[in-house]
Amino acid sequence: MTRRMHVLVIDDHPLMAQALDRIIQRDGHRVVLAASGREGLDYAERAQQEGDPFAVVITDFSMVDLDGLAVARSIKQISPTTRVVLLTAHLLPTNAQPPPHVDWLLTKPPKLADLRAALANASRDRQRFAAGE
Repeated sequence: MTRRMHVLVIDDHPLMAQALDRIIQRDGHRVVLAASGREGLDYAERAQQEGDPFAVVITDFSMVDLDGLAVARSIKQISPTTRVVLLTAHLLPTNAQPPPHVDWLLTKPPKLADLRAALANASRDRQRFAAGE
């Protein structure tokens, strides 16, 4: 069972962000939307300072202000236990490995099963962190 998580979605395409928001909220998670990498990092810093860091950040790879790799690197500096899902519209090889600071690499738009699997894995990771493993 996936526990309720605090999820940040960063995407400069409003329709994609809204679709992800609906899906993730329907699965019972709290979602914050950011329209740019910088806005997303501001939300992440604020959440960390308030003691309620995001469990997962889902970020687009290609954005105008900051690319997804820069966002992922900064997120891990802000909150090392936050899991990062990078979405890319580029075709991925079958066994593509995520780049550094990225926990899951998904094609855009993500398949629902892949998105839910990434969230379920993040939930299990959060439980392990909470247990001190």
